[in-house]
Amino acid sequence: MKVNWTDEQQQAMKRLYGQFVKAGDLVFNVGANIGTRTAVFVALGAEVIALEPQPDVATALRQRFRNEKAVNVIQAAAGARDGTVTLMLCTANPMATCATGWAELLQDRYPAEKWGGTIEVSQVSLDTLISRYGCPDFIKIDVEGYEREVLQGLSSHVAALCFEATIPYVEPAIECMEDLAGRLGFTEFNYIAQEHMKLVLSEWVDADGMEAILRRLPARTLTCDVFAR
Repeated sequence: MKVNWTDEQQQAMKRLYGQFVKAGDLVFNVGANIGTRTAVFVALGAEVIALEPQPDVATALRQRFRNEKAVNVIQAAAGARDGTVTLMLCTANPMATCATGWAELLQDRYPAEKWGGTIEVSQVSLDTLISRYGCPDFIKIDVEGYEREVLQGLSSHVAALCFEATIPYVEPAIECMEDLAGRLGFTEFNYIAQEHMKLVLSEWVDADGMEAILRRLPARTLTCDVFAR
């Protein structure tokens, strides 16, 4: 997890997200963690619903934005339906959680990252959040392998969203794009590689084109964020 962003990197992040988020917009930040992107969305003039499942991290997030009326921190995970979900804990990084099946994949590829213990947290669907707070102009999803389940809780098109894809395990990202293109009507896709805050493609592509790109990316890319509109 990257915590210490330079001013230059923060400005690059503002330029990236400023293409999708304007003053007065509503943003769902799903997997808010310590609030780096929440702060960017606020700086762009948006109201932010920040979801963070870990109690200690959610508490720190509330403390960070305690004087910011534009931020509403929800201690919950997002998923296909309302209820509860069990997440795995990373022993090396107490602020990291992921879905149980995803933890097993990560353990195989990154043996130094030990996953042990679980936590049961509240879960809410994006549809429920929309019913409570209104339709967002942008959704950011970074939930460590749980992205498809989050999207299954969304039944209506929004203007734009992004989700994290882990390149060594690209199939879940492909499933997300198929869902976005088929069920939710998204037609254009782009991406950023790792934490480079600039869209890679000068021209947006359709879902098939994005799938082909993701399948060609080398494993060393590790992660990217796929943008859809």
